[in-house]
Amino acid sequence: MLSTNLISNGDMSHGTQHWSGSNLTVSNGVLTVQGSLTHDQFIPVSSNRKYRLTYDMKVNNIGTSSSPFYSVLFPYDNTRNMIGIHTTNLYNTNCNTTLAAELKNGDTTATLTDASNWGTNLAYQRLGICNKLAWGYNRCSNSYSYSSKNGNVITLASAWNAGTIPSGTKVSLFRNGSTYYYPNNISNANLPADWTHYSIEFYGGNTIRYSCQYIKFGTLGYSHNCSFKNICLECISDIQYNEEAENFDLDLSKQGVFTSNLMREDCDKIRYVRDKISGSTANTRNHWCEFQVFNDVDENIAWGRDVKVGTTNYSNSVITDGIVSSPHYIGGNTGDYLLFDIGYLENISKIHVWHYYSDNRTYYNNITEVSRDGVNWRTVYQGEQTETSSGNEIIVHPVPQLFKNGMVYANDFYEF
Repeated sequence: MLSTNLISNGDMSHGTQHWSGSNLTVSNGVLTVQGSLTHDQFIPVSSNRKYRLTYDMKVNNIGTSSSPFYSVLFPYDNTRNMIGIHTTNLYNTNCNTTLAAELKNGDTTATLTDASNWGTNLAYQRLGICNKLAWGYNRCSNSYSYSSKNGNVITLASAWNAGTIPSGTKVSLFRNGSTYYYPNNISNANLPADWTHYSIEFYGGNTIRYSCQYIKFGTLGYSHNCSFKNICLECISDIQYNEEAENFDLDLSKQGVFTSNLMREDCDKIRYVRDKISGSTANTRNHWCEFQVFNDVDENIAWGRDVKVGTTNYSNSVITDGIVSSPHYIGGNTGDYLLFDIGYLENISKIHVWHYYSDNRTYYNNITEVSRDGVNWRTVYQGEQTETSSGNEIIVHPVPQLFKNGMVYANDFYEF
């Protein structure tokens, strides 16, 4: 993976393939565009990996004098939906609250549980809905401008028309702002008339935008006519080291145990979760009512996602829809287990599983496991218990690590 260009046709050897823009041409490996340039490829990125973006460019004519030029990365979430301008700019965590009353189509006001920290004269102030279609308080599924507030009641700039939002839904104050990630930018004052080489290094994922899993490369060139060549994005590091861990590594010979709170960021991330059961006191089949996986900022990253039970893939699964109801379940045969693929490595804080519970049955040989690669598994729960409407909440502890002769063995897992 390292030292490979992640941008398809970045050398322009296939003409304009994957590239689009106004008056786009390619000749001898040089791409020329009038205004903005966009690339059509979703490039997966991860917070624990470092990247280098390089390209050569020059401006052939200066367009509108007040228009700058930017090279940008467009951020997308794990569903490949663009992370919008008005849904990621959380104003202040002190504004995190909930709806005190239902919000429905036609409403011109929204009643909050606590609006004491909400501004009334901010530029681009917006009510953000942080429901399960979003990613917790750090992002909202949609946002609406509001004009004023009176106590805990805010007046919307226009009537609500995004469907019914129930009382108790998380909401917060969001503001307009840029969607793009600018790895570097060139101001209008120094747009290069001659070929100039640019290089910038950055970490992916949340460094670009919270919950970013994919990016697309592009530029905001406005009316300028620009030329590019040798556009390249490389992954140059598979592990992001933090300063504390690096300093600790330099002093390993003086320590006896590599403590869990000094682990490298990437060592304990997982991608796969599976839950095994083998029939119950009621019958020989297996049943799941709800399945949730929480990351280290308490977001249920399994919500609305696909799961696999046995050999069957369930899209838009009823067991990841947030509804904990015993008649609301997926069933499988005795040997079938539930498998969830996050799709990327992630820090996991807990797993919450509900099996069928209406008759207080007990499922046999209940084992919940996690894995980085789908091959090597670590057991985080094993036991048998009476099923209830509370389900089984499993706290996923970090893996303690030891070192031998001054070297950390990240793949040697020890359970104490």
